[in-house]
Amino acid sequence: MASHQQSNLFKVLTERLREHLDTGELDQAEKIAKTAVESARRSAEAHDENLPLLLETLRELAALRLASSDVSGAELVYQEAFGLARGNRFVSAEQIAFLKSELAGALDRQGKGAKAVPLYQDAVEIFESASVNQPVMAAKIRNNLALIFKEQGSLELAEEHYLVSLDAYELACGSESLEVSSIFNNIGGLYQAAGHLKRAVDMHERAWGLRKTLAGEDSLDAGQSLSNLATAHHALGEYSEADRYYKQARKVLAEHRETAPEVCEITVSNHEVLLEEAGDALESDQDASSTVTVPVPVRVHEPVRLTRHLVVG
Repeated sequence: MASHQQSNLFKVLTERLREHLDTGELDQAEKIAKTAVESARRSAEAHDENLPLLLETLRELAALRLASSDVSGAELVYQEAFGLARGNRFVSAEQIAFLKSELAGALDRQGKGAKAVPLYQDAVEIFESASVNQPVMAAKIRNNLALIFKEQGSLELAEEHYLVSLDAYELACGSESLEVSSIFNNIGGLYQAAGHLKRAVDMHERAWGLRKTLAGEDSLDAGQSLSNLATAHHALGEYSEADRYYKQARKVLAEHRETAPEVCEITVSNHEVLLEEAGDALESDQDASSTVTVPVPVRVHEPVRLTRHLVVG
């Protein structure tokens, strides 16, 4: 089968995939993806130049498995695709970068950060190269690298990746964008972990300012930023400020309890700890309970996809 015929088949199959995804029929979607993979595999075995299309069908199958929460299954598919791509002259540097970043993402989701890091780093180098030049993709990956390095205790290295990511997003998306607000949020979490609490407050205020303007004052993102502001002031011992932000956060997050129960419970729990610590100085009529935890920063984990193809996640 010639490459253009195989491409047309892939286009038809992805349209059918989209229909099943729109209706939540993931099992049917995976059957279609597997059919596309086997067809593309036969074509690639007959003609080496068709291998890039096989890699794309494998990526679609892996993304569907991620959508079904089968992360280990997605990792196996990405591993196969990456193995096929290495050393093949028909596979572009850009496609290699996507495969590395997606395989790293699957590893990262399973807590295999140490294995994900070198793949992420290779992908960043390719995306930032003059020949590929995809700074937004590199910015997404640098965000994930920063989160891994933060978890590993390498806070300075995490900050370095966040700041480069922030510059890239500001240049590509504008300084007033939700992408920038997410990086502000994550830098705030990093500074809080490092004990730089005043700087954490500044970052969370910037994130909240953008989120309430761009996503809405009652959005989940705005509520998360309010909760993070409350915990930063709480850690500083600024109980009145913390109480004010906790109350605002709880009011906003109450509207998102079904979709984000953990964020709501964490905020309520932290607020109750504040009220207990502050004693009679503060009062609240709110009532709930949960394990005390600091809110977790946003992790950009969605599969990185070529815009011309189906996005799953």
